[in-house]
Amino acid sequence: MIKLNLLDKLKRSTNSQNFIPEIDGFRFLAIFPVCLMHFNTWFSRSLGRDYDLNKSILYSLDYYISRGGLGVDIFFAISGFILGFPFIRAYMNNEKKPKLSDYYMRRVTRLEPPYIISLIFLLLIHLFVNHEHSVVELWNSFTASLFYSHFLVFGTWSIINPVTWSLETEIQFYILAPFLCLFLFKNRKNIQWIVLITVTILIFILSEKVVRLYPVFSHLSNSILAYLPNFLVGFAVAAIYIKNKDFLLKKSYKFDVIGFLSFYVLFLFIYSKNIGFSVCFIAALFLLFLSVFKGKILNKFFRTKIIYVIGGMCYTIYLLHYVSFYFIGKFTSFLVVSSNYWINYLLQISVVFPIFFAICCVFFLLIEKPCMNKHWPQILWSKIKNISAVRHI
Repeated sequence: MIKLNLLDKLKRSTNSQNFIPEIDGFRFLAIFPVCLMHFNTWFSRSLGRDYDLNKSILYSLDYYISRGGLGVDIFFAISGFILGFPFIRAYMNNEKKPKLSDYYMRRVTRLEPPYIISLIFLLLIHLFVNHEHSVVELWNSFTASLFYSHFLVFGTWSIINPVTWSLETEIQFYILAPFLCLFLFKNRKNIQWIVLITVTILIFILSEKVVRLYPVFSHLSNSILAYLPNFLVGFAVAAIYIKNKDFLLKKSYKFDVIGFLSFYVLFLFIYSKNIGFSVCFIAALFLLFLSVFKGKILNKFFRTKIIYVIGGMCYTIYLLHYVSFYFIGKFTSFLVVSSNYWINYLLQISVVFPIFFAICCVFFLLIEKPCMNKHWPQILWSKIKNISAVRHI
């Protein structure tokens, strides 16, 4: 009963008609490998690697964990689905499209408070706990991060929170998404939007190679120019969901196999510089996304309550995980019981992850979840006025 109550409290606030549990479950798959990768980054730097990594199977584990950044690619595809959905549905069903002012304001009220509060919190940790950077360096990094421009300005990760580079890319997509939907879907037949998305993906895969090839473009290497194909995968799945939902409702073990193979392909090709492999990566991302809906085993997994509840907390987890591992690890790094790298790694996870998850639960319940109510600014203003009125009595 306690477990169920906790899950209910942690469940993301959303309109029940618009809630798609598979999407939040897919978010779990996105955030989990990212956390494992960054935890391994902290652990390997803090305690070092031992000879065991030279053994084939253990080296393979390290190889796959180090590629956990593919979770960010999955996040981008999910964002494409979520942000494109209302506009694509409006264009495909000849409905009234969402107001741009409402769309942009919702992004601000939903995402900015947790982001700003987390940045301030992490800035304070750097100032008073870590002492690794000067005040000037921290302030410059904080300011650039606050305006989602750190990588564009400095060409490096944020000192305050290195993972915020992906949120900068997300913001660029948030701004462009309504106009991309207009271009790709307004008055388009199925074959037209399919061709347009395919051609756009191929063009931007090529642009990503150009951006990464020449140092002069290094500040754009993590921009929308490099990652637009991932977002467009989400557009494509959203269009299928809207117009061919019956196709997605038919589950098959074949799509479980396709999904697992696609996930493996993502690990193989995530850092490839080959254009052909990059095309395979995007194709695998698309097939994995479809398999979330169509695979019998995968769909059941992603619709499991604890999976989609944790997935619904992914924004909080993403904001806090990187620095939390380093901060908590300062107090747990003495826990070394073996010369084996992976035994110590699992021990650290068993200690650090519960503490980290508890921190995320508190932040989610106090900060992020209240912001899911689109009327929270009006509610807060009303409470402030009431308190002010009481004081003047």
